[in-house]
Parts: sequence; structure tokens; C-alpha cells
Amino acid sequence: LGLEGGSGRLLALRIATHPFFELFILLSIGVSSGLLAAETHTFPKSGTRAATALFAMDVTFTALFAGEMILKMYAFQVYQNRAAYLRSSFNILDVVVVAASLLTLAFGSVGALRSLRLLRVLRPLRSVHKLPSLKLVINAVIASVPAISHVCLLGLGLGTVLSIMGMELFQGKMWYCSSVPSYDAYVEAYTATNASVALETAAVSGALGGGLNRAACAAAGGTWRNNKFNFDNFAEAMVSVFVISTGDNWQDIMYVAMDSVGDGEAPSRDHSGWAAAYFVLVVLVAMLFWANLFVSALVDNFNRMAANGGPALVSDEQRRWQQAMQLATISHLERWRLAPPKNAAKVRRTIHHYCKQPAFDNVVTSVIFLNLLAMVAYRHDATSAEMTAHEVFDYFFTFFYILEAALLVAAMGWKMYWSNFMYRVDFIVALVGFVDFAVPALREAGFGDAFRVARFLRLGEVI
Repeated sequence: LGLEGGSGRLLALRIATHPFFELFILLSIGVSSGLLAAETHTFPKSGTRAATALFAMDVTFTALFAGEMILKMYAFQVYQNRAAYLRSSFNILDVVVVAASLLTLAFGSVGALRSLRLLRVLRPLRSVHKLPSLKLVINAVIASVPAISHVCLLGLGLGTVLSIMGMELFQGKMWYCSSVPSYDAYVEAYTATNASVALETAAVSGALGGGLNRAACAAAGGTWRNNKFNFDNFAEAMVSVFVISTGDNWQDIMYVAMDSVGDGEAPSRDHSGWAAAYFVLVVLVAMLFWANLFVSALVDNFNRMAANGGPALVSDEQRRWQQAMQLATISHLERWRLAPPKNAAKVRRTIHHYCKQPAFDNVVTSVIFLNLLAMVAYRHDATSAEMTAHEVFDYFFTFFYILEAALLVAAMGWKMYWSNFMYRVDFIVALVGFVDFAVPALREAGFGDAFRVARFLRLGEVI
């Protein structure tokens, strides 16, 4: 950085790099963003105390952020060295946000500029470089841009093909009549158009206008409307395909297409059932195939970077250290198998000898799997024989889990046993089962259901 500027710049550096200063700025960002979120078109009303207070706080936060920017420009210099303030893209973002805030204060009467205050919520992004895990993800995403771009081009091509297909099938067919001014006008227009169809079966939309084509709708004084999502042109078709690809109520668009009859014709319930095949195709191609391909490109590139030890992730030495730490953690949790507890009696030594064997773990896993099968067999309106069998199984599994916990505590010692998270889960399951059967009143009150739910935690060992 250099020390030009003497003690004044050194003091500015200490202030700008102090953790409490950064925490204060981040808290100020949160408060100012919260105040922006609280504003609506009705609050605060101009001239009220609330409006005055919010404006004063807006000025205060803008001055604070501007002061922070000036302090850091003085401390780090503007652009004179590699660590200068404007050498960081996140600091450039700060400058843009502060400039937008100052413009808002200077030209507050211009509605378009008031929206620039929202840019201040971007300020927390500058903390990304201080969070290694978040920086890791962002670097991986940036490095994945080439792979993602090819997937996006594929998605654009698929969307174009599906949009053109939708235009060929449904262009101009998703219109309907609505807002007929009076019931008498609707009945007259409907009777003239559909003399052979009962009036009560005609209304498709549920409002006055159902069953009327474009000409009859105009004669009745109604409005000939298009569906919100349609395929009348390429842009509308692309939007419709995109909405379907997100899975957001795509079936509503499908129902409208299934009711379509023709250009200028009134919709009829399930007139074109085959139209559903198009929407199933869009869901399969756009939502299930392309969306998963997009995610797969990100994950695959991230794994490739991790395998190659790219600079955006970790070095080979760091990876070996991580693997060593993982092995050390596993070894630490399983070290009880090496020797029985100190000064253990002969009985505990015998228990330790059998519990450390792989066969013991295999038996426990088998029983947990049997417990899974027994729980799958539960059903509503079970016969009395089934209920009796379930109760017998409950007694057996409860006894087995209590016995297993007792044996492991004797083999490992309580301190070692309780230090393992999975063993703590096992102990809680065994304790809940013991209380369930020791206190019949609790079982009658439905506590047994809670025990069966708790036993699901043991299935994590099988997984």
C-alpha cells in the first residue's frame, strides 16, 4: 500500500480494516434495506412525521455510506496501487450505489431516480470475498459459464422449436368471450348462436360470455379476450413455454388449449383432448430434460474443478489435508474398537469383544431393515391379527434397541458412547420405546405413534 500520507492515512487504514467498523457498516446496510422494504405507495404519506423521519434516516445512511467510501479511498488510495479502492469490483459497486443514493437525494422529485435507492441492497455482495465458502461457489459458477452457455444455447433451440410447434397448434385459438353487460343480452346472443345446445351447459368460463364466438360476443356487447398465456406470436409462445418449463401451474394453460376450438370460435370443454400431448412433451423436454441438464453442467464442472485442484477451489495439499482430517475424525469415533475401557471387568471385556466384531454391526443393520419392512406394512383398517403382529414386533424392536444401547454403553463407556451423534440418536429411540411400554397410559394416549416415528431415525444408519 505504501505509507504516503503519514499518520493520518495509517489511522484511516486501521479504522477501515477494523472488524467492528465492517460490522457496523453491514448492520447499517441491513437497517437501510429494511427501511426501504417498509415503504409502500401508501406509507409514509407526504408531510407526516413518519415521512420526515424516514427521509432523515435516508440522509443519515447516505452520508454514512459516502463517508465510508471517502475513508477507504483515502486509506487504500483510489487507483495508485494493486490494493487500491477502485481495483476491486465490489468497491466499484459501492461507488455506483452511493452515487445512486446521492442522485436520489438531489433529484428526489423525479420518480425514476427514486428507484435507484434499491441498488443499496447490493452492498452486502462486497462481503463475498470475506466468506471463503461463498467465494468458492461463485468462482465455480463463473468457471462454469462456458459449459452453461452451451446448455443455454441448447435450451434456446429447444424453446424455439417448442414455441413454433405451439404456434402451429394453438395460434389464435385461446380467445374467449367475457364481460357481457347483461344476462338478457347474453341469453339472446347465445340462443341465436347455439339454438340446439342447452344454455346451462354452455358456460365454459363461468362468467357471462361462455359459449359465444367472436361475432356473437361483439353483438352482445362483451369483450373478446385472449388468454394470459397464449401462442399467438413467437414472443408470447416463448413466454408460455418458459412458464410451462418452470412447472408453475402449467396445467392451467393446458386446460385452456384443450378447450380451444378454432380462431374466433367459442371454447368448448375438452374439445381437443389430444392437445395435452403437446404440454406433456414440453414438460418432458423443457422441465425434466433441459433443467436437469443445466444443473448437471454446473455440478459436473464443479466436480471436475475439484478433481483437478483448480485455483478456484483447493490445492492438492489442502485436499490431502482434508482427507486426512476426515479419516482422523472417523478413526477418533471408532477408536473404542481397539481396546476395552480401562480397568474393565471380565464381563465388559467379553461384551467389548463381541460388539467390536463386524457381525454385530451386520445384525443391527439387519434388524433395522426388518423394522423398515414392519413399518411399511402398517395400513389403515388393519385386522386384529395384523394389529397383534405389529404389537409383537414393537415389543421385539424395542427390546432389541434397549439391549443394543446397553451393550454398546458397556463396551465403550458412557463418555465415548455419548460423543457419537448416531449413538445419541439410538439411545433416544431406545429410551422413547422403553417409556412407551413402561407407561401404558402414554401408549393409550398415542405415545406409541411417536415411538414409531422416532424409529425412522434409525433408518439413517441403513442409508
